[in-house]
Amino acid sequence: MSDKRPCREVLYDPTRGKLVLNTREIVRHPLRFLRTGGPFLTAHHPFCTEYESHVFHWRGRSWCIGCFFSSISFAVIMLAVLMVWFFDLVPLSRFWLFYGGVAGVIISLLCSILHLTENKKVKAVAKILLGAAFAAMVWSILLYEGFVVSGLDEKIALILFLYFPIITLMNARRMVEIGKTCEGCDYKGRWSRCPGFEDLLCDMVEEGFLHPEPKKERPQGSPQAQ
Repeated sequence: MSDKRPCREVLYDPTRGKLVLNTREIVRHPLRFLRTGGPFLTAHHPFCTEYESHVFHWRGRSWCIGCFFSSISFAVIMLAVLMVWFFDLVPLSRFWLFYGGVAGVIISLLCSILHLTENKKVKAVAKILLGAAFAAMVWSILLYEGFVVSGLDEKIALILFLYFPIITLMNARRMVEIGKTCEGCDYKGRWSRCPGFEDLLCDMVEEGFLHPEPKKERPQGSPQAQ
């Protein structure tokens, strides 16, 4: 059941229960849900000054620097190598594709570990390198014994085996950093009270995709109720 009160009254009500997603409403209106949550889907970070170095602004929307530039560079290099292979423009060396890709991934991760990516331009370059490097590694695997000729299942399994540890390491580090940043904030990681999430949460509440969990009433006569 949706809460008909103004959204800020819901968010800042000290007696409300935990905010939970209305899965039934999401299933009924998936496109409206995606439009409502769109700003966070592209930004991936809270909308506050603490995370300004992680996003850039384009066409009135915030975009995650890491996801945007690594995805674009991955797609471009995948397509470029496909054209080179298809038209046989130059010989492709699996050795240099794979180990060049490994070197690129290591350099990109080191830039992040050494906090060089706190600079937006450095972060963008590092993420472009990461996407391109992983695309090179993917192609080195796909070209083994001929492209899509044999062992495609094994090739895809190996690609995923390489991808998941890299992305897990990056996401784990990101979550630790976000946790430290948000816990050190005045709002102590309570995103439902964070001004950086207020507009997004308000839209979600008003659209019926988010609502406070009903608080359980304590039995009369219990020590907590007295």
